[in-house]
Amino acid sequence: MSVRPLAKRQAIDLDLNLKNNREMVDDLILELIYKSSHLLNLKYDGVLRNINTLREICHLQLNDTTNFQSLYVRPKNLNDTNRSAIEDIQRDFSSKLAEKTIIFKIE
Repeated sequence: MSVRPLAKRQAIDLDLNLKNNREMVDDLILELIYKSSHLLNLKYDGVLRNINTLREICHLQLNDTTNFQSLYVRPKNLNDTNRSAIEDIQRDFSSKLAEKTIIFKIE
């Protein structure tokens, strides 16, 4: 499956609720973000197979590749290693994203 660029230029709010998903969607989420320059608000509730996907999304925002106003992520099925990685991501990016007036939440 691939994501096509949007034909219309309009602001987009995206709420992905994939709680029971067993497929690896990390790459598709990143592709969607790359191709959706008008994505303003992203809410993801589901399994991230690789926590570094979240780190990459934060880097994209800091490098002005994306134009989020808010980024809300609720990853599922975290082990202790991933919880630690999430804490590192919050520590590394929360204040930087706040400086750009981006609402950033991980629950």
